[in-house]
Amino acid sequence: MHSIRYSNLIVLILLMTGLWICPVVAVAEPVSTESTIYDPIKGNQQIKKLIGSLDKKSWDPDQYESLRNEIAGHLRQGEEQQKILQKEVVEIDAALKALGDKVEGESARMARERDGLGSMRKLKEAQLGEYRLLAINGQEALRKLEVKRQEGQRSRVLGKEKPLWELVTELRRTPGEELLPDWTKARQGILAVTGHQIVALLLAVCLTIWLFGMLAVKIERYLNMDRGGSLGRFVALINRHSLLFRLGLGIVVGTTAVSWLLLAGDEATSFLPWLSSALLVAFLLPALVESLCRSTGQSAHGGSLNILQRWMVRCAAAGAALVVFMLGAPDLDLVPDAVALPIRFVAVGSTIFLTALTIMTISGFFPVLRATGRIIRFLLFVAMVVVLYLEIFGFRAFSSHLLAGFAWSFVLFAATVMLLDIVQWLLAIVYDNRHRMFDRLGILLEDGDEDELLRGIGWLRAILKFIIAVSIFLVLVAIWDFAEVYARLLLGFLVNGFQIGKLLIVPARIVLGVFLFIVGWSLTLWIKKILNRKWEQEAVFAESTREALLTVTGYVCYVVAAIAGLSIAGVNFSGLAVIAGALSVGIGFGLQNIVNNFVSGLILLFEQPIKRGDWIVAGSTEGYVKKISVRSTIIQTFDRADVIVPNSELISSPVTNMMFNDHRGRLKVSVGVAYGSDTALVRRLLLEIANGHDEVIVDGSSPRPDVVFQEFAESSLNFDLFCHLKTIDSRVRVRSEMNYLIDEAFRRHGIEIPFPQRDIHIRTTS
Repeated sequence: MHSIRYSNLIVLILLMTGLWICPVVAVAEPVSTESTIYDPIKGNQQIKKLIGSLDKKSWDPDQYESLRNEIAGHLRQGEEQQKILQKEVVEIDAALKALGDKVEGESARMARERDGLGSMRKLKEAQLGEYRLLAINGQEALRKLEVKRQEGQRSRVLGKEKPLWELVTELRRTPGEELLPDWTKARQGILAVTGHQIVALLLAVCLTIWLFGMLAVKIERYLNMDRGGSLGRFVALINRHSLLFRLGLGIVVGTTAVSWLLLAGDEATSFLPWLSSALLVAFLLPALVESLCRSTGQSAHGGSLNILQRWMVRCAAAGAALVVFMLGAPDLDLVPDAVALPIRFVAVGSTIFLTALTIMTISGFFPVLRATGRIIRFLLFVAMVVVLYLEIFGFRAFSSHLLAGFAWSFVLFAATVMLLDIVQWLLAIVYDNRHRMFDRLGILLEDGDEDELLRGIGWLRAILKFIIAVSIFLVLVAIWDFAEVYARLLLGFLVNGFQIGKLLIVPARIVLGVFLFIVGWSLTLWIKKILNRKWEQEAVFAESTREALLTVTGYVCYVVAAIAGLSIAGVNFSGLAVIAGALSVGIGFGLQNIVNNFVSGLILLFEQPIKRGDWIVAGSTEGYVKKISVRSTIIQTFDRADVIVPNSELISSPVTNMMFNDHRGRLKVSVGVAYGSDTALVRRLLLEIANGHDEVIVDGSSPRPDVVFQEFAESSLNFDLFCHLKTIDSRVRVRSEMNYLIDEAFRRHGIEIPFPQRDIHIRTTS
């Protein structure tokens, strides 16, 4: 414990030292051209100048972005000034309306005031026209800029360079001394690293080494092999490596993170982040591939790679790291193109071959790849042929785009698998600890409550999976869309939506509204249970009142969640009057019964003629009230059958409530004795049995037990025992217990309970 505290203190000191030593790298923001008065004429001239410059020369992607920001700045300032002018025009119109129309004999001052306001209004309208023209020119400039950007992107990707055979011919003609590597540019880039950047690199290296040394073991404990999935296996594989490997990985991770933050913006040192990224690929890719293979566990080796497969993955990872550096890093001019490009062809070709061979070797770990083995082999062969063809015939930019697409698709696949494993792991933790979580929240679970509460979590999981699937599709389109057109169109379709007539439909808002409604629905269930537990403990309300308040609270929360979800989804509530009119017509025709049941349900909840747990008789149905909702009431019969009764029937038809305002009730026990029995003894025994039972009321608050001699029957003397019970709900049990006691007492005192008897006289005639 003390060592952990000391290590945390050391890390904190290092971080504070690094923050004090390292300079604050401020991002240079573009100088704002906003001023109090913006000249739209100059703005139009500058935009036209920018439009004219688009056709004269080609621009880099960064320059296109700066041009877009400049034009957007003009449009933003124009919109702000346009709003100010429109407000001033409205104020002038209000002043002219206050002055009224021109009449004969009005004062000269009034005339001058009216003329001045009219002239000012014309001036403002002219200025508004300039700003509207600025908006039109700006939108046209953005459109042309986007077209030129797409054309430039296509030409860069599909552009043709020297084919491989010409490079080989040029290589033969090049003198030997020119083929030697020139390390000048690389040496200058390394020497350009400042002392502050070196300190930041060392600090990041120390921090990452500490993370891998101290926290990796803890992470592995939480992400166990069974529940953690691929991420747990990935961390476990990192921890299983040697100390030297983990030290090297910590150095590479820290260097990569800081180099991209501090060195990527400098042209001299921009190759160093790519170098560290290539080393990171070589370190992490084998462990990542093996963790994905182990997470499936579908091979003959029980989910683990053999030695040959491991070395193939490592060689493919080394080739991928080399290709990442060669294709991503800026040109260092180490050797001429006649040497560099053939080396690139060899590196790309060997890496593709090793990657294809590795995929075919480990395809047995993945059910999808194993089921489509021939198709996968054919696709790998086609991809390898296409990339090599592009490299040979000079389409290297297109080849680089394809290789980057394959690489980012694999990264997306691995990230998706790990993300799903993390979500599954979290859900498993929630499910395993659900009872403890319910107890901490004060939720008392009843029959079916657990399924109802977890159903909302299931819906949330489904919505999250749908969002993840859509996001993966968008990222894939962005990866493979070399012109960057379709990704923006899809994103605009989801975010901005489309119109059907005057109706605007925004898919992203609809999904967000559904997600919010499901969250509100789930929270409502939890809130009801928490309030129920709280009110039950504090005894603030009676049980029936608490049930009614919880039901009403639930429906109010449902309505609020529905309104919030619909408003976020883009539903316009301004036409509620039309909707209410349509609903009134629907109620008058088709929804009459539904509304009747709804109103009856509200009456049952507030008036409470029946409550949950009451023993009622409604028509031919007898049982206990299980649940009262706004549409129907569930009655559970004594046979444990649930009968759903519309609320309107409970309001309009007679209902017998055995437990309306008083749970006490009368019990009648009938018994017959043989003729000749001592009736006084029978009466005394029955009263003793009744007075001695715990459930019978004998304190005088209700009529005391009594015995009534009913009749002289054909075979017996019939007596009725009447007594009042504390809870009528126990009537069946008490009657059974009293029958046992009566039988025992009668046997003990020799009182006979007769069988039915009948005398038969046979009459004979002579």
